[in-house]
Parts: sequence; structure tokens; C-alpha cells
Amino acid sequence: MRRSRVPAGMSDYTPIDCGIHDRLELTAVRRVPVSVQYVDPDGSPRTLTGVRLETIRVVDGAEFGVFSRRGEDDVEIRLDRIGAVMTGDGSVFTVSRPPAAPGSGPPAPSTPPASRRA
Repeated sequence: MRRSRVPAGMSDYTPIDCGIHDRLELTAVRRVPVSVQYVDPDGSPRTLTGVRLETIRVVDGAEFGVFSRRGEDDVEIRLDRIGAVMTGDGSVFTVSRPPAAPGSGPPAPSTPPASRRA
């Protein structure tokens, strides 16, 4: 397996939902073959099929899934770049919304007036 590092521009990691993280870990423990839809660091959509999640690694605060396919190099995918995981039994679970292009995200929420704060 190759050594991991966070490429430049990937310090904007957004942790995924804990329940989804648990499902990913269960997928790794059960060694279930999956297909993974994700967005690569260049912003291109990708799909890996027939891979197994070997482990989840933390590198500089960002979590990466290490996926393998027999006879091929491992592929590391940052968890917040995964859109969906499909298992062999037909179940699909959404991990996160793929990241939007820089500058195209929704505006930050405004702070409600003091009288409406909960």
C-alpha cells in the first residue's frame, strides 16, 4: 500500500455523519464487495466497482477509505468525497453530497435576530 498524504487543497475536510461512518466500518468488517461513487480531487465524478473497503485511515484530520480489488493497487478516497456506496445485495446508502465546485456553494446562513434565537 502506498503512503498517504493529504494533497494541497484538501484541508477543507467535512466529517461525515456518524451513522454513515458506522455503516462504512461494518462494510469493512464484513468484507462486502461494493461499488463507490465519488468525486476525485480534480472534481471529476468516478465510480469504482467490485472493491472492498479495507480500512478507514485518518491523515492530517481527514478520513480516507482504503478500497482494494484483487490484483490492483489500493485506492484511497476521502470520505466526504463519496456520494454513495452500493452493496452486492442492492442496498445503497448515501455518504455525503459530493463537494461543489469552489465558490458555487450556498451562502452561509445568517444569524437570526436576537428576539428569534432559541
